[in-house]
Amino acid sequence: MAQTDKTPEKPAVYVPAWTANPLVVVSKRMRNLNFPAVLLARDPTAEELDAWRKGPTDIAAPRLPVFTLTLNAGVTFLGALTTQWKYLDVNNRQSAPRNPPNVDDCALLIPASNANSQILNKDDPQFKARDADGRPNHELTDPNRIAEMWVRVLGYYQAEEEAQLKAGAYVGAPLFRAMRGFDAPELTVGYLADFLASKGEAAREAYPYLTANVRGTRDGAHLGALHDYAVRSERGWDFVVKAREVLHMRPGLAR
Repeated sequence: MAQTDKTPEKPAVYVPAWTANPLVVVSKRMRNLNFPAVLLARDPTAEELDAWRKGPTDIAAPRLPVFTLTLNAGVTFLGALTTQWKYLDVNNRQSAPRNPPNVDDCALLIPASNANSQILNKDDPQFKARDADGRPNHELTDPNRIAEMWVRVLGYYQAEEEAQLKAGAYVGAPLFRAMRGFDAPELTVGYLADFLASKGEAAREAYPYLTANVRGTRDGAHLGALHDYAVRSERGWDFVVKAREVLHMRPGLAR
């Protein structure tokens, strides 16, 4: 019997909804990371990686276009549709919300970057929601696509660090490997629920960085989102208390 060609699967239609378990990065300190602009759209080729590692061979050659990603000390949301400071009137776990918030109460939350004007550009389809036929909706941004892109950027940094270590090169301050005397690396990427519950070795090791940096955060949007997720978390109430203490001292963070 002749086999018929399988119909290719169509992409799932993106419907705006609260991000239940967002991807985040937990950082020991605030830092800026420069990265090649091409990573906004795709992984680098082997030829590009080789050229970047060697550096420019001609001083007259045009410079590699780069963008900068800014990470908070503590938690940075890589891409989420969520609430911020919505549950300040919730005073205990028993009265915490059980149902997802209304989409109208949510806002897009992404890291600070000088690439954001391009990421949010309505004329650029890269991060726009897709319909069932894969066509972009230029009026609707998909936070999952943005989060996946930032994971790609951080993955590039991690892969380059591992390549340098494997080659025997000196890496003075590695980002993804714990330095001597520390339990966790400078950066840990994962899902927020795992960090709040200290689930898994990486999340447990990074937990102290998440806890210690709540009071020093400068980004009210990301701290407000952490507060709202912590309200819903079975083991996140310590973050609720810490976030509210910070907000009491700096009410402007809720603007």
